[in-house]
This record gives sequence, C-alpha cells and structure tokens, in this order.
Amino acid sequence: MLDAHDATVSISAQRGRQAPRVATTSGRNVEEHEEENEGSAASTGSKRRRDQDSDDESGESSDESVSRIRRKAVSNLDYPWEIEEQVNPSNLSPVLLQTRKLLVIFAADLKQAKASVRNAPKCPDFPSGEWTNVLSGQAIDLNKVLSSLYQLAPDARHTEKVGELEIKFGDPAPTKKVTTQGQWTIAWGKTVRAVLFVFRHREEELERYGEHILQLFGAVDVSQHQRVLSYDQAARNRVAHRRDILLSDFAAFADLQIQYLTAAGSAATASTSSSTSKSVTRNPTDRRLEACRRYNLGKCPKTAATCTYLHVCSVCDDETHVADKCQKKSRN
Repeated sequence: MLDAHDATVSISAQRGRQAPRVATTSGRNVEEHEEENEGSAASTGSKRRRDQDSDDESGESSDESVSRIRRKAVSNLDYPWEIEEQVNPSNLSPVLLQTRKLLVIFAADLKQAKASVRNAPKCPDFPSGEWTNVLSGQAIDLNKVLSSLYQLAPDARHTEKVGELEIKFGDPAPTKKVTTQGQWTIAWGKTVRAVLFVFRHREEELERYGEHILQLFGAVDVSQHQRVLSYDQAARNRVAHRRDILLSDFAAFADLQIQYLTAAGSAATASTSSSTSKSVTRNPTDRRLEACRRYNLGKCPKTAATCTYLHVCSVCDDETHVADKCQKKSRN
C-alpha cells in the first residue's frame, strides 16, 4: 500500500513539473504567432505604401491604373473585324503593312507619341495640331501648314479634361489658304518632311504623289487650278479613311479625277450651274447696261473695262463716238 501511495505521489509531482513547461511553451508559441502576425501586417502595410508611392511617382491614379488594366484585358482578336482578318487576310503591300503597324502603336497612346515626336532633337517645324493628324493617319490640312509660315503669335491651343470628357480650346482657323500651285508646293514640301520623319518607308509613295499633282497642274489651265486643289484634297481624304491604298495608287482615284477635273464631273457642273443661276437671276435693270454719262461728257476717269457703266453713245449705243457727235436724234 505504501509503495503504491509513493508511486502515485511521484507521478503527480512529475505532472506538476511538466505543466508549467507546457504553459510556458504554449505562451511562447502565442507570442511568436502574434509577432509573426504583426510582421505580416507591417509587411503588407509597407507593400501598400510602396504601391502608393509607385502610383504617385508614375502620376497615375488608382482609377486610371484599373482602367488601363481593363483595356489591356481586351484583346484585338476579340473584335469581329480582326477575326475576319485572321480568317481572310488582306493582300497588303509591305509599305501598307508597315504603316498600319506604326499607326496601331501610336494609337495605343497618341498623346505620348505626340509628346515624344515634338521633343525629338531632329523634329521638323510643323504645326502642333497637324502632328496629331500625322500620327493618327488623317489627312493634313495644307491651309494650316501654309498659315504656320506666317504665324507670329504662339500656338495658344490647350486641352482641359473633365472626367472622361476632353475640351479643346484655341484651335484657330487658317489665316492663309492654298489657292495656287506655288502655295501647294510649299505646303506639300513641309508636309512630306513631317510625314517622313515618322513614316520613313513612305518616301517613294509621297514622291510619286507629288509628281502626280504637279503634272495635273501643268495639264490644266491656270484658271482651273482650283479643281486640281480640290482633287488633291479628295484623294488624300480617301487614303486617310482607308488602310488598303496608297497615295501612289492613282487608279483608286479614277472617279475623283472625273468628278473634279473633267467638264462632265459633278463638281464642275455644280460650279457651272451655280454661276449660271447667278447670271440668270441678275437684275434686268442692272446699271451696268446704261451708257456712262461722264464718258459722253468726256470726263470719265475710268476705262471701259473698269467703269460701272458702258462707254457707248447714250443716243445710239455706238462705241465709236459720244452723244455730242452722234448724227442720230434718237436711239434706234
């Protein structure tokens, strides 16, 4: 009995000694766990601060970052026209393929592309607004290019952004208009230099188109050069609206040549109809049909071509004499 009692006491004593160790170990484990959690929270907070600092340095807000990620999530292959192109690819020339490739790159961030090209050391002198047209593949306004040669005031154009809405201010109308072959040549030369600075592979295309327009100027009477200028604008607009033709693909402009350069073209007949309508509706009592009184008195300072009235005899309408020398007493 005593032996059994001693054995029980000994076991209880051993359990009593082991219990604090377990509690201490458990307490240490809890403290270590809490320290780990605090370290993890600090690490997370530090990471968040680094992300915020990164956003601040890049100048991009969290909303813009989310928007950019969403845009990247959309693949070009999701568009139906891209699927069609994959199934039935277009037969484009190497020049068109290279042009289209660059336009896609610029379109991803047109604002950044424009800022980059304008800050390039060898950037040619060209109107700011027309650089946007160059980088986006749109037709260049030669009137604005010509006007930039005579512009003394700085370009005050700027853009204000309200949410997703962009408002542009200060886009002035061109002060000069291309009306002659010489003016077109000057404006086109500046345009070619700007376009080749971005699309260096288009040199032959632009050279051939320039020669084409100059040949038309030479083939058409000077009084009809406005038709050539209208044809030029129409041809460049067509190329800007499509991605499968070059400026040197003159066959693609056959209908435009008829429309603007021939007497039977719709543009020519519209102009003729307008001028005819004006002449038909002219007031029949137009004073230009009356004989000049001062001419008949020998006091008119103007010539027959510049005078408002006719330099004829006020009696018989004869151009060879005035009223004082007329042999007739009344008008025939």
